[in-house]
Amino acid sequence: MDLFERDIIVVKEALRRRYGAKVGKEVEKVSEKLITLHKRNRVKINHSVMELVLAAYLIDQGYTVDPEHPLESDLIADLMAWRDGRSMIVEVETGFTSPENALD
Repeated sequence: MDLFERDIIVVKEALRRRYGAKVGKEVEKVSEKLITLHKRNRVKINHSVMELVLAAYLIDQGYTVDPEHPLESDLIADLMAWRDGRSMIVEVETGFTSPENALD
């Protein structure tokens, strides 16, 4: 297991404790997608941690969430969320934080 996976698992478990099993099940799907994308060198840890935290909050609010959702051509939404027939795009912006401090 690489450091990215380890950090995602730590965050995922913290979110499961905070939000419960129902949200935790959906957060598991989001984390699996982020890990797969990391293996393809498409995402970094700082950004992915924020996506995971925001995804858990939105799932708790009743949204269905997809990280790194393709929109068109080369345009990708950091998080795409749907609820009650409406959609929302969330752009995650992070300043530089060294990967060793991603969970801080």
